[in-house]
Amino acid sequence: MIVGIGVDIIEVERIQKLAEKSPRFLKRVYSAEEIKIDGRKSREILPVVRPVIEKIASIVDACLQKFDNLTEICLVGGTCELDGFDEIVQEMLRVKAFRPEYPQFITPLGIALSCLDAN
Repeated sequence: MIVGIGVDIIEVERIQKLAEKSPRFLKRVYSAEEIKIDGRKSREILPVVRPVIEKIASIVDACLQKFDNLTEICLVGGTCELDGFDEIVQEMLRVKAFRPEYPQFITPLGIALSCLDAN
């Protein structure tokens, strides 16, 4: 088996023009993680993932019904870094939604803590 890593030399301006002309190009070239951390790309993919975000929000909404006087929720995990994620959740849940400074670190911290509990 041959395994390799390649690096291409590209004209940045040409790629930028292509990306502006065809947003689908970015989805084919960038990974989901790269799209999440770049706000410009994030806004392009939001309409695609919006139905999933709304479904998640509806499940959360059902779970939160037992809490009285809930005024805000904290969003954590890498996906909430998508620009507009918090606005969709806020709209669906009708409560203030906010993100901590580094929401993506919650997932690996939770995994690490569950590993400690397992031992």
